[in-house]
Amino acid sequence: MISLSVRRVASVAWLASLSMVLSPAQAEAECAEAISDVSSRRLFDALVAAKPGDGCTLENVATDRSEIKVVWARGGQSQEAIRIVPTSCADAKASHSKLSAMAPDSVAAACPSATATTRQLVEADALGELVRISAPVRFAWIRRYSMAVIAGAAALIAVGGGAFVARRSSKRRRRDA
Repeated sequence: MISLSVRRVASVAWLASLSMVLSPAQAEAECAEAISDVSSRRLFDALVAAKPGDGCTLENVATDRSEIKVVWARGGQSQEAIRIVPTSCADAKASHSKLSAMAPDSVAAACPSATATTRQLVEADALGELVRISAPVRFAWIRRYSMAVIAGAAALIAVGGGAFVARRSSKRRRRDA
């Protein structure tokens, strides 16, 4: 008979593997659209040329495939980044343009004119086309499910090992008796 602690370990490992497979973070698909170099350059040039009237200055613009982060500063203090993503990849699909700008409330309060300018530039659809990513990663499922497979294998090893130990100790007891 398998001891209770081995069963407990096996069940915890199995639940961990299921949670990894079914978790929203793992299930979330990668964005199938990327922001082109031309689009990010147009946005950068427009933001540099913009002079918001709220005393905020452009601090940084960084592009990473499907996301642009725009950081404004007020009085030398950097604000949180305004995230710009393809609308098809955004959490809130309220925008009717190709790109959506998501500004934290703290940025909207500290730099209202800069936030409005950023949103207007993004939602004007004048930045250019998005780039379709045909196959984000050929073996993306391996990365997504590898931890689940490892946890499942650990559960099987724990159950099998526990059964082996239980059988062996049972044979020893019979032999010693």
